[in-house]
Amino acid sequence: MLLYSVMDLVQFVLKNRKDSNAFKDWSELEIARLIKKSIDSKSICFSTDILQHINGICIGIVSHEIKEVYIIGIILTEPRLIRDYIEYFRKYFPGYNLKGLRKNSKVLDFTKKLTLLERL
Repeated sequence: MLLYSVMDLVQFVLKNRKDSNAFKDWSELEIARLIKKSIDSKSICFSTDILQHINGICIGIVSHEIKEVYIIGIILTEPRLIRDYIEYFRKYFPGYNLKGLRKNSKVLDFTKKLTLLERL
């Protein structure tokens, strides 16, 4: 099993954020701090491809007071990964609402299964 550092994850974000609104105006230091904080709170997940290269990252902010995980940044190189990330948050934060913001400023509620129209 390979271990990845905070800086490995930061470099993935910096390299791949150009095609995404996630972390668009964030500095390297801001991204590193968020990743470290997210690791500590278990509100981050990432995946690797068959060659063990990072191929996606998803970061949420957890509010235990209102039982919600709000996805603030997600970068994928493969669209199918989003299902795995949603399942991760459902597993580690059972009973919590899972929400995020799309590029078009539409808030998505991932707590329930989304219909095709809701995903657009």
